[in-house]
Amino acid sequence: MRQALTYQIAGQLDEAAAAYQEVLAQAPSTHDALHMAGAIELTRGNLDKAERLITAAMAVRPSYNAIEHNLRLVHDAKFAALLSKTEDLCERALPILGEFALARGKPHMNSISAEGATSLKKPIHLIGRLDAGESEQSLRRIADLVAPHEPTVWCVGDGIVESAHARNMRRVDAMVGAMPRGGTHVYVGVDYNCASWIDRADADRVIVFCGSAAPSFYIEQLRALARDGSRAIELVFPSQAMAARFGRGHHVLPPPFGVDPHAERVVADVPMQESDARTERSIGVIGQARDSVADATDVDLLRALAGAGPLRIYDPGRLRYSLGTNARVRFIPRRRDGIAEFVARTTCFVHRAATWWTEPAHQELFAAMAASIPVLCPSSSIFAEYIDDGVDGMFYVTDAECVAKVTDLMREPTRAVEMGRAARTKAMRLFDLQQLSRRYAALLCGDRVEPAVAPPSSAELVLER
Repeated sequence: MRQALTYQIAGQLDEAAAAYQEVLAQAPSTHDALHMAGAIELTRGNLDKAERLITAAMAVRPSYNAIEHNLRLVHDAKFAALLSKTEDLCERALPILGEFALARGKPHMNSISAEGATSLKKPIHLIGRLDAGESEQSLRRIADLVAPHEPTVWCVGDGIVESAHARNMRRVDAMVGAMPRGGTHVYVGVDYNCASWIDRADADRVIVFCGSAAPSFYIEQLRALARDGSRAIELVFPSQAMAARFGRGHHVLPPPFGVDPHAERVVADVPMQESDARTERSIGVIGQARDSVADATDVDLLRALAGAGPLRIYDPGRLRYSLGTNARVRFIPRRRDGIAEFVARTTCFVHRAATWWTEPAHQELFAAMAASIPVLCPSSSIFAEYIDDGVDGMFYVTDAECVAKVTDLMREPTRAVEMGRAARTKAMRLFDLQQLSRRYAALLCGDRVEPAVAPPSSAELVLER
């Protein structure tokens, strides 16, 4: 048992599994061996085998917290796998929804600025959820960008909206009839329930800023907003790659990300040999969502990255259980406005993406660029179009390629600094306050807004998943 645990702590899972099997061959009811062997199979993604082993350990030693916890992880992982199959089917329906249900009665696109100016005389209602996350950040930022047009901000949920410029802030309360009516309704995200009032919220025009959400949720929410096709709605996406998932003819705008023009990366020009706690070279990644389960390939990638240099994981979630014994991994808890400080202390930032709808929010990727940090991004990412490979960041296809490129950057700090500077220059251009304000105002005018970056290749749009 001692040797098996030593192998497991060192990440030598094959050797550890074999050692546990030797223990079980001699003593089949050894609960620690059953439990640890099950934990290894969970890490490998062999969920049925993991469930059998951990359930057997529970039978030998019931009411043991660690065993109960890992059994819950197995059940969560099996549910996530089932849900993923459902989402794959729903994803295929998104272009159909976009082409037929949403596009019936195409929204009018003004081509004359005077007409656009007239449309801005109608009231503008911004609707969003307050969750201290991506949705709230986007809602606040859009409210500030279009503040000259005096939008009314409608809050869905119990949080409090505070914006320096939005004068009218109200809470949706269907019970008393408090809801947006008339004018332009701008929904920021779709991750909230509006079923109790959407049929009474009449609008001259409906715009939806699309963020992170599962395809099944998009189908449900967009059908409700479009009233099953009886009301035309316009979709706005943060990238062309994401827009392509929903068919043709949608708006693409850079996300409402804010860059401080005076905030430079403090350690960018400090010689790497003079590293201290503030300037230590490290690799930054974002942890997994709290409702997801760490799979084997993801954990293996992070272990390999830790081998290339000290690894900092922001908001680690359940990754603490898989990587907590690794001395080269440091976990940073999530806090409000903490991402800027996190990325500023890294040498490079690794953006990870599985399916597009589970891809981490764009805030972290753009925060790294704004902080003069080069980003390593999967070429299949919905945000890959914002990276110039080899100039202000790097693309990777496989985990092995990612680790190799990170290793090279850690060995070539001058190159990392040069890429970081190019990344910040791009971020300053993309998220210039005046430019963004004009583009968002143009959208509200009814103008067709063109993408700010070159489109990805058609092959990537069709083939990458």
